[in-house]
Amino acid sequence: MRQAFCTVWNGIFDAIEFVTGKALNFKIFTPASELLEAIGDAEGTQAQELGDVILSRHMNTPYVQGVATTDPDTILKFVWKTCQVHFIR
Repeated sequence: MRQAFCTVWNGIFDAIEFVTGKALNFKIFTPASELLEAIGDAEGTQAQELGDVILSRHMNTPYVQGVATTDPDTILKFVWKTCQVHFIR
């Protein structure tokens, strides 16, 4: 299951870079970016894998900018939001 979410997240980031010619990143890691967050359902594995993908793609460079951590769960606190419908359910 987790590998499936890895494929999905990497596919999204790869597709955006292919179409635009620019890597997508979150504003917290790259101030020039306008992407504030990722919104998903209440699936924990989906969120956790986003944290892993952020680290594996070196989107957060704590020694340059961004969040001073290499823990994927901590990174999620800055970029992940659960949609309101799923949160209420």
